[in-house]
Amino acid sequence: MRLVRILEKLLTLLLVIVMLPIPAVSAAEAKGVEKSESAVSEVSDTSSESEIDGTLRVYLKSLGTPLHLTLQLEGMYSIGETMRFSRGTRLRIAVEGESIWLESNGMSINMKDGFKLVRNASDGAENGIYIRQTPHNNIYIGDLEVFRDGSSLGIILYIDIEEYLYGVVPYEMNDSWPLEALKAQAIAARTYALARKSVRAEKRYDVVDTTGDQVFRGYNASYENAIEAVDSTRGIAGLYKDTFAVLYYGASNGGQTALPQDVLGYNGDYSYLDIRLDPYDLENPNSRVKSLDIYSDAALVDGTLITELLARAADEDEAVTDESTISSIDHIIPADPIGHEGSIMASSLIFGITVNIPDENGEKTEKKLEVKVGLFDFMKANYEDLKINSGKYEIYTVIAIGSDGKETPIAIGSEPYEGSKCFRIEARRFGHGVGMSQRGAQTMAGSHNMTSEEILSFYYPGVDFVALNAVSPDPEELIPFASGLDRDVPGLLPILRNNEQYGRVVLPGDSYVLNIRKEASTTSDILGTLLDGQYVIITKKLEGWYHMRTAEQEGYVSSRYVIIN
Repeated sequence: MRLVRILEKLLTLLLVIVMLPIPAVSAAEAKGVEKSESAVSEVSDTSSESEIDGTLRVYLKSLGTPLHLTLQLEGMYSIGETMRFSRGTRLRIAVEGESIWLESNGMSINMKDGFKLVRNASDGAENGIYIRQTPHNNIYIGDLEVFRDGSSLGIILYIDIEEYLYGVVPYEMNDSWPLEALKAQAIAARTYALARKSVRAEKRYDVVDTTGDQVFRGYNASYENAIEAVDSTRGIAGLYKDTFAVLYYGASNGGQTALPQDVLGYNGDYSYLDIRLDPYDLENPNSRVKSLDIYSDAALVDGTLITELLARAADEDEAVTDESTISSIDHIIPADPIGHEGSIMASSLIFGITVNIPDENGEKTEKKLEVKVGLFDFMKANYEDLKINSGKYEIYTVIAIGSDGKETPIAIGSEPYEGSKCFRIEARRFGHGVGMSQRGAQTMAGSHNMTSEEILSFYYPGVDFVALNAVSPDPEELIPFASGLDRDVPGLLPILRNNEQYGRVVLPGDSYVLNIRKEASTTSDILGTLLDGQYVIITKKLEGWYHMRTAEQEGYVSSRYVIIN
């Protein structure tokens, strides 16, 4: 038992040895509408000094709920003061029971509640981590914190904000878009991240890597335009009343910007935003639009809508019964705008209909009525042609189309427009519509040669843009452990299987090595060598020979030079 305890201590000491590398594995358009928390203050204090902390904590939510992950280290990394990993090392991390296990070179180590991989200074071209389970082959530049998130793994990346933006801009916009649009995106994304960081100091992370905050996918050197946009705007962020403004943005606003109070339900001072018509978004042919045609002749109208209109008509007029029919739809007017004054975001439609009401003798009387139908709770729910977002974000407009094909837009509060053969309901807006329209910015920069400053001033009229010095600490130089050897130290041992035992190589001195043979014979091929003092696992005993294994090698060795427990 004493030898067992000695072996356990020795194995613990082996954790400080530099682990041998394993050969390396070859290494979005729209901001979504997921609702992040309604913070106590969506606009938050920043330091009055020009130098601020530039390290961002990014929760890699896009990984889902993994039970295990494979990491490829492209740089020197360490865990605390006892474990160091060289470039090319592959690590496997997994949740088993109540613990997180770290596996490398066949060695399994119980890391309990978690650990942090700290990046060290490196002379290599790359210095970060590849995560094999991601759908892309991008590198994550920074430190990696691993912890238990319920029954799965949680991963937080500690990264410099400028390097973070390299992984945001080309996924929130397309790298082929005009440079000035990409620069506006970089400034908006930088400001958004700094605003989130300033109100989440007590949380474990600052932002998530999904549309819950901003899409982040790590670094890809091929996105040269996005990288240039980040570098050329380095440190520029938006302030409102000396605080970071939350610079929301989305793919397309449908022709009008919105306020976060109206569509997201947030409280706070958003005076740096306004509701304004956006002709640039409407001009972009790639802005999302869907439409539904409703004909004046009721015989050509979907039965689902006719049934709903009759039910609403019965609520308005008791003379309308189950035997009543609708002969025509005479006009449609958008109504009930959502939000502040000037909003064109209608929430319902007023239908002017002609109803045929039979009497007890079967004679029908025509009656003209107006009924109201909800856009979000009925029209969008029943017609896929009108559905763009998952929430109540679309802007709906009505166009009356005459027999001659003439199109007449019908605005909220318009007088009834009669005599049309068809009414076209159009749905626009992809995203929440708050702040910058990415499609609008694309048009402004590409078709109108507008600068990033002009784009930002249009979408964030109350924001001051200033240059800040966001500083993150550089990776520290790694001081090598003194091994006493002028060659690589073999990796740690795997865990024991049934009936296996630990053994230790005992040789006359450091200048000797013990041969590992393919078969239990001195004439058999040599597969490798072992050093004096190296530990092995004995799997089988033969006369004069042991079959052994390590994390890297397996074969037969002379039992004369191995002491086993």
